[in-house]
Amino acid sequence: MNAPLTDLEIVPRHMGFEFPADTPKYWFAGEPWATHLLNSLSIAFPPGEAAFVNSVRRVKDRVTDPKLQAEMRAFTTQEMHHSKEHEAFNDWLRSLGLPVDSILQEITENITKNRKTMEERVDLAFTAALEHFTAILAELLLGDPEIQASMHENVRHLWMWHAIEEIEHKAVAFDVFHEVGGEYRTRALVMAIVTVAFIFNTSRFHFRMLRADGELTNWKSAARYYWKFWGPRGYFTRLIPSYLEYYRRDFHPWQRDDRPLIQRFLGEIEARAKRIGPSSKAARASA
Repeated sequence: MNAPLTDLEIVPRHMGFEFPADTPKYWFAGEPWATHLLNSLSIAFPPGEAAFVNSVRRVKDRVTDPKLQAEMRAFTTQEMHHSKEHEAFNDWLRSLGLPVDSILQEITENITKNRKTMEERVDLAFTAALEHFTAILAELLLGDPEIQASMHENVRHLWMWHAIEEIEHKAVAFDVFHEVGGEYRTRALVMAIVTVAFIFNTSRFHFRMLRADGELTNWKSAARYYWKFWGPRGYFTRLIPSYLEYYRRDFHPWQRDDRPLIQRFLGEIEARAKRIGPSSKAARASA
């Protein structure tokens, strides 16, 4: 792998977000379809990120590189904070009468069933693939002022903070996968499987949210959503080249250097942090 040298700290930040009563139901551009897509992703984060942590912890005794060990510890702490903050956001979604629990139960059951007998390297390959999705989505969010402006202030900081930390740790699962003997064939095949499953399941949950909210047949909102997200210059359409990079044999996540995007918003996010935990650099220094 032709990985550039970086010394980016992975910094766990405890935020303690709250979502007051004046938070609009359709917090993304006032649009039901776009909002419920992102709501569906939020529901999936707590069980998904717990699975990411478990996949890394399964092999912690096989990783001997001190730098990677420190990054694994910081990655785990960040993901635990992500789960907690999105659980708070999901509680707000529950207050709106949305089907959070039925979706959450299905996601949890699927993860438990699929990973119960999964070999360690395959489990890590699933995590690395999904971390690539979250990394390129984070890059999109931090790099597009239109998306940021579309988010209501009460919600925007949650997603900006999450995006920053997803970029900080975007290579950890990938590096652990290769550290324990993961090979290209498994990485590429698992990404293909993950892509189909991710799009299929996210779409199902998206439609379930819309149906429960009575907005599934809001054709005007649907048309605006498909154009903005999947049109010729849509948000997701623009991610296709970044997504395809993962299939290169010499791919490494830090071949895309997103540090300038992080620095642009880091001060704003850290000013809101209730507590900042030990970073990967601090963990290495104390080892």
